[in-house]
Amino acid sequence: MEIDSVESLREHLQTAVEIEHATLPPYLCALYSIEDGSNSEAAEVIQSVVLEEMLHLTLAANMLNAVGGSPVLDAPNLLPAHPTFLPHSDRSVELSLRPFSPETLEAFIAVEKPGPYDGLPEDDAFETIGQFYRAIEDALNRLTVELGEAAVFSGDPVRQVTDAAYYGGAGRIVGVTDLESAKRALAEIIEQGEGATPPSTQIPRPPLRIRHRPSWLADNRGQAGGHALMDKGRLEAFSDGVIAIAITLLVLEIRVSTPTGGGADLGGRLGHQ
Repeated sequence: MEIDSVESLREHLQTAVEIEHATLPPYLCALYSIEDGSNSEAAEVIQSVVLEEMLHLTLAANMLNAVGGSPVLDAPNLLPAHPTFLPHSDRSVELSLRPFSPETLEAFIAVEKPGPYDGLPEDDAFETIGQFYRAIEDALNRLTVELGEAAVFSGDPVRQVTDAAYYGGAGRIVGVTDLESAKRALAEIIEQGEGATPPSTQIPRPPLRIRHRPSWLADNRGQAGGHALMDKGRLEAFSDGVIAIAITLLVLEIRVSTPTGGGADLGGRLGHQ
């Protein structure tokens, strides 16, 4: 269905949050199945993809906040049973929780598959994630013309996560307050890492573009059925992931509940900090 109102735009941006969230468990499952002892490059590549998917989630939440919505990360549908599919996709890409293996790499390649350059935008039953985001961009352009920028971007700027926050991966956080910044956030998601693949050398390096990295692993780490070394340690990978999650939580609206019993006074004091 066409995104023909601000309310519909909010619903689709919440779907964007859910799409980015859905990509994380398969990558993390593969990452933490890796044993110490070999294949450090594979672990580092998967870790970099996880961090950038968290960036994409943050940017989707920024856009949703900017148009007056509220990102939701605790709904039951964000914790589906696996195998599952990308939310609102054409169900051609299956998401499964599997250890690192050649089969898992093939699944990652399917998730990151780029659409044709001139592919049609699709806001539902999309084949590629890029098609979905192009539908979002088309709707932002159209609604801004029809309703005016102030009517579309009515959210509180205080709820934006900006690049003042720490982020240790590639790409950058974009605060969204108008059409121009929304398009920059979309470009960051769709074209992150844009650039030529480094020329062949004796030791091939992972490409900059996130969508090409699973293919690079498949081409250059044929022994993926084994397990890989994360030579900087699992603790560093975990801490980077926690930092990325913390950045995302900054865009969520958190309310202090009213306690009962002996903790009521403490709850009141916390609520007024």
